[in-house]
Order: sequence, then structure tokens, then C-alpha cells
Amino acid sequence: MSEIGVDTSHKVRDNNSVQPLITLSNSTKFLDVPHDKFKWQMTVDFVMIVGKYFESDDDFINIMKVCKMYEELVLMYKFNPISDPYLFENIQTQHFYNRTDIWFKVPGLSKYVYWDPPHYITLNKANNVIFKDSVMNKVWWYLPKLEEWSNSRVKGMIYDSSYSKVETLYKVVYGKSKLYFISIDSNNNIFGHFHPGEIIKDVNRDSSIYMFSLRSSETMSPEVYYSSLRSSVFTEVYSHTHLLYCGSYNESGYKLSDYSSSNSYIGRDVHYCFIGCNKFTFTGKSSPVDTDGSVLFSLKRLVVIEMN
Repeated sequence: MSEIGVDTSHKVRDNNSVQPLITLSNSTKFLDVPHDKFKWQMTVDFVMIVGKYFESDDDFINIMKVCKMYEELVLMYKFNPISDPYLFENIQTQHFYNRTDIWFKVPGLSKYVYWDPPHYITLNKANNVIFKDSVMNKVWWYLPKLEEWSNSRVKGMIYDSSYSKVETLYKVVYGKSKLYFISIDSNNNIFGHFHPGEIIKDVNRDSSIYMFSLRSSETMSPEVYYSSLRSSVFTEVYSHTHLLYCGSYNESGYKLSDYSSSNSYIGRDVHYCFIGCNKFTFTGKSSPVDTDGSVLFSLKRLVVIEMN
């Protein structure tokens, strides 16, 4: 949206009156300044773009009340930008953003896009059905931040537990360096750690390892947590008891057990190993706590991204 600033340090005289100069920045929109008033206009096309970020019917209804120009805004969409499709009479493609959206399916449309498809939908996929990976979309959104933290560029994703067997993890990462291990839990919290050095054995020490949180109920923005100099930090990949561990020998880290239980955990003393965080940082204060004080979570997905 345009930024309109008033520069009061310079004055111009017009019919014995003092008027401020009106400046317009970051926009190519026309600005009409009759006398001491100004007005500007947001086109319907621009409002349609803004509407993609609305969250409810009320948002669309309220903006359509603003002026006559916006009265038929919802009729211009060919897809539903929010869950409710019935406000948009001319849609040709219906998006299902949540699993409950399937209850409001509009029959006879040319295309259906599922962002989190129920299992029976994936088993009986029709030709006009498209699946979108909402979780990985969130991960890709943070790639610039991952590049900034590691001071390197993304080379590619080398492992995704949704498509790869658990036992192949070690084979995939062996001999590689600059790896982001990214965990997504059952509540779609996204966190993990970065291992700069080469993975050459089960236990890989590296003082430059750091943990991070990309998305959680505790950290609303991406945060990085560097290792303490007094801690001996290492990455352990795929043993008989767990899939992945990062931290020190006193359990001040996090462990991924498997994809079918809530036995993965954030260590009670994770803050001793990674400065500035606590055991609830990555999965939220509502997470269950084990008898030893560690925070339990259920691993939903593990992704490994290699950097250059």
C-alpha cells in the first residue's frame, strides 16, 4: 500500500496560504491534491491481491461495503482464498486448506486442491485433484533465513521421511557436510539443527553445531541458538535406539525416536548446550513433560537439506 508522507520542512505559498508538500513513495499510483486535501484510490485488482490474505467471510464483506467499486469483489475470484467456498460464486477451483473443509465441497468444479488431504482422498485421487505440500511450503519460506545463518546457499533436499525409509537416513548423509536436519512434529512445529562438518561416523563432534526454531507457539519468528563453548556438542545419526540425536552426553539436546510414538524429546537441560533457549522453545508450553523433566513430542516428518 502507498506510503504518503508530509514534508513540513518546505512550504509553498498559494493564495496567501501555507501548504505542505505531499510526497508519494513506493508507488506508481496517481495522487490528486486539490487545495489542502488529497485522495487516492486502490483498484479492484489490488484489493483482490490483498484478499488472498484475508481469513474470514467478514473480511470480504466489510471491504465490499467500503465503496461501490468493491461491491462485486467476491465474484471476480476463480478460486476460494479462504475455507468457505460459497461466498465465491464463480470459482472454478476449490482449495481445501483444512481437513474439515471437505465437508463444504462444491460438486462439479474443474479442479480441487488439497493442502492437507485425508487418507482416503490420497488413496482415491481423481484426475482433477491436486495435492499441495503445506508443511514443506512453510519450510521453503524460511530458506533465506537458513542461508543467512549458515552463510551458504541451498544445494538441495537429500532426505524426506515422507518418501524415504528410516534406515536410509545414515546412508544418505554419510560423507556430506553442511546439513540442516529439520524436524516437523505432530503439531507442525518446525525446528532442528545445523551440522557444518562432514558426517563420517555415528558420533560426529562439531563445536559449530547450532539449533534453531523456524515455527512454534513459543517463537513466532525464526530463532537460532548457538552451542555453548563449555559443551561438547555432537550429532548422532541412526542408532538402534533412535533415529537422530543432537546435543551433549548429558542429554542436553534433542532426540528423534521414530514416527509412530511420542518418545522423541527435548532435553530438560537443553539450555546448557544451546544458549538462549529452553525445553519448551521448540514445541510449546502445552507439550507433555516426561518424568525426567524432558519435553515429549511426536515426530511427524524429518527433512535434511544440504548447503553448498
